[in-house]
Amino acid sequence: MDVRRIQKDSLRAYLLTYSTVYDTVSLKVLAPLFDLLQKDVHGIISKMLIKEELSAALDEPTDCLIIEPSRL
Repeated sequence: MDVRRIQKDSLRAYLLTYSTVYDTVSLKVLAPLFDLLQKDVHGIISKMLIKEELSAALDEPTDCLIIEPSRL
């Protein structure tokens, strides 16, 4: 399996697992955590938002993912 694919899938799994813990997450923090470019992190998150896998929004000026509170 390609290393890039593992990094991207790891980011997706991380966001799905820990989205209930965070209010906001900086893309500048996520990128080095998974050894990805910030634009790649942005793209992955954008796709997850379009597919409604995350209840969140991207804040462009701050480069943050703002996660909506869980309704559990």
